[in-house]
Amino acid sequence: MATNEPNVGLWAVDTVLEFASNKAIENRRVFSGIGNSLFGGDPDIIADRDRAFLQQMLRQIIRDISADLQNCMLVTASAYDTDDAAIKELSKDRSAQIFEFLTSARLLNDNGIIEESIMRLCKFFVEQPLRRGEQVGDLISSKAGIFDLYELLGVPENSHTGSLLIKREATGFACEDGFNNPLLCLNEISPDVKGQLIWYIAAALRHLILEKSEIASSVVDNCLEEAAFQVIASTDK
Repeated sequence: MATNEPNVGLWAVDTVLEFASNKAIENRRVFSGIGNSLFGGDPDIIADRDRAFLQQMLRQIIRDISADLQNCMLVTASAYDTDDAAIKELSKDRSAQIFEFLTSARLLNDNGIIEESIMRLCKFFVEQPLRRGEQVGDLISSKAGIFDLYELLGVPENSHTGSLLIKREATGFACEDGFNNPLLCLNEISPDVKGQLIWYIAAALRHLILEKSEIASSVVDNCLEEAAFQVIASTDK
């Protein structure tokens, strides 16, 4: 569907954002630049506030996934007569180390992961004026940070389509933490990116466990593989 079709004015916020997300070729440059800026690239590409939001979202989802993986691993490990020392080792919170590991390996720069994070933050920015009873146009016209919907959509702001986009209404608000900050939730991520992220975290967790413990690699591999499949399946429902 072309962006200059009049019925774009009937789209809800999430439909508009989904369309922006699907404009892959046009948006790769934007997503790649933001991903690099998050992890040591040009700091001027995004505002400090937006960088903090995105990094916190990534830290949070890594913490959630690693906790789910470890909980599943502990259940599976009992079948291997794992001793108390090994259980304690498998229980350690390694989410901060996983974040650093994935960052240093540049795995979080993956365009798919960055894209999901950006689109979630875009929706968060759109939701805020709606929560206050304002129009989305107030937000779009203010050009909040780099997350300009006109740029992501490739729509001139003075065009007919652009004028229609300011009349959006949200069909539902996405998940947030207790301080109303945006969260990146597994059940909101596309299946391909979700699976990729879970396996990235599982690989980092494997490295960190085997680096510091004497647990047999075969036990860790079997437990992690089963745990990853369980986590993916639990969020596909």
